[in-house]
Amino acid sequence: MQDRERDIDSHLVTRLPDVVGYLRMPSLWAVLLGLALISVILEAISFGLLAILMALLVAGLEIGVFFQITRSSAQGDKTLEAPDFVTIYDSIVHPIILVVVAALPMLIAGYWATTEILIQGIPRGDWPLGPLVLFLVGVLLYPLLLTIAAIDRDAMRVLNPVVWAQSLRSFGTNYWVAAVVFYGLWALEGYVVTDIVLDITTSNIFGASLLALMVLYIPRVLRYRLLGALCEPFLSEPTPQMILVPQAELPEPEYDNSRELLEELESGTMTSRALLRMANTAYGKKRPQLVYRAVEHLWRHYPESPELVQGLWVASQAQEMEGQTAAMKSTLEKLISHHPNHPMAGEARLKLRRL
Repeated sequence: MQDRERDIDSHLVTRLPDVVGYLRMPSLWAVLLGLALISVILEAISFGLLAILMALLVAGLEIGVFFQITRSSAQGDKTLEAPDFVTIYDSIVHPIILVVVAALPMLIAGYWATTEILIQGIPRGDWPLGPLVLFLVGVLLYPLLLTIAAIDRDAMRVLNPVVWAQSLRSFGTNYWVAAVVFYGLWALEGYVVTDIVLDITTSNIFGASLLALMVLYIPRVLRYRLLGALCEPFLSEPTPQMILVPQAELPEPEYDNSRELLEELESGTMTSRALLRMANTAYGKKRPQLVYRAVEHLWRHYPESPELVQGLWVASQAQEMEGQTAAMKSTLEKLISHHPNHPMAGEARLKLRRL
C-alpha cells in the first residue's frame, strides 16, 4: 500500500510508463473490440440521413468509453467495464455535448475570426489578435476541460473559470506535462496512425475494418488514460483528497480485537492520513461503525485536511453497504457543499442523480 501511495503521489513524468502499460489490460481490448464491432456494423447498414445519425450514435458511444477510461483509471481501477447504457441522452447525446463544450473556446475563436475577416477584409490565413489569443487559450485548456467533462460530467462546470483555476493550481506542473503528451499523442494519431489505418482499410474486408478501428483507438485510449493519470492522486483510494458524516445516533458497536485501535483513535494523536487509512481498512473489513468514528475524528481534528473529502466518500459507501440511503444522501450532500469544486464532488453529484 505504501509503495502504491508513493507511486501515485509521484510526478506525472515518472508515471507515464503506467499510461502506456494500460494497453496490456485484457478488459480494455474486450471493450474496444465490442465498440469496434458496433461501429463497423452500424456503418455497414447506414446510408443517407441514417448514416449521419449512426455516426453520431457511434461518436457518443466512443466518447462514453473514453470518458470511462479517464474515470476508472483516475480511481485506480485495474479493469475497464463498458459504461452502463442509461438513456439515449445520458449515454449518447450528453457525452457529445460535453466534448463540444470543452472545445467551445476554440469554436468561438474560429467563429469570431471568420466574422472579423469577412467584415474587415483581412487576408485569408491571418487571424485578428483577439480571436487568436482566445484560440490559443482554448488549446492550452482543452485537455483540462476534457478532464473536467470526463470526471464531473457537468457542462456548466466545464465552462466555470473558478474550476479551471482551482484545477490548474491542484495539478501544478503535472498538467503542462499532460498537455504536451496529450497533443503529442494527437499528432501521432494524425500523422502516423491514420496512415496505417488507411492502408489497412484499402481491402474493405470486415476484419480489416475492425483491425483499423482497434489501431485508431490506441492513441485515443492513451490520451484519455493520461487524463486519468493526471487525476489519480486526487481520486485513487490510497491517496485521497478533501472533507463529516451525519451525526446519527448509533448504538455502541462491538469490535473484535480492535480495542487498541479504538484507544489510539480516542487519543487524538492519529494523523489525518492514518485516520483515512483506518476508515478505508474498516470499510474493507465491513466494519461501518469504525468507518464513521474515524471520519468523525477527521472532521473534528482535521477539518481542512485533504483527506476529508475521501473520508466522506468512504463513509457514504459504508452507509450504502448498510442500506442507510437517507444518511448516504446526507453525507454526499455534505461532501458537495464543503468542497463543491473538488473532482470527487462530481462523482457525488452523479451518484445523487442516480438515487
